[in-house]
Amino acid sequence: MLNAIEPYKKEVIAGYEVLALPVKHSVPTVGYQSTSPDGKSLFYTGDTGPGFVLATGQYISPHLLITEVAGANELEDWLKGVGHLSAKFLKEELIQFKELKGYLPRTVAIHIGNPYEQQIGAEMAQVAKELGADISMGHEDMKLTL
Repeated sequence: MLNAIEPYKKEVIAGYEVLALPVKHSVPTVGYQSTSPDGKSLFYTGDTGPGFVLATGQYISPHLLITEVAGANELEDWLKGVGHLSAKFLKEELIQFKELKGYLPRTVAIHIGNPYEQQIGAEMAQVAKELGADISMGHEDMKLTL
């Protein structure tokens, strides 16, 4: 049986607290914060564009942020128009997050644009260095521990 998860309403599923939150994208999209019974949490958002921290930041405090970085910085005008992130936009979001929450969560970028994978990786490595942040690229069969 399927149950709809309403935005801004916490649901408990298999002992985990799940909170759906609308995020910025060209079509209606949500991200999810999942919190374990011992208080460890992650926030996952696949498709999202600049402004997701302003939309979700007051509601989330993840230990791990899984978000997209769909294109290289050189595509920022197009990415902004279709609601996706570049490394530059991710940096801006993380700066806003730190200003709001006082810390930077470990971050894993997904939804990488394949033709730009190496360039995106280099751009994200630069952001990680500039912010002193733990940022990595997600990959198939990746295992994450909180």
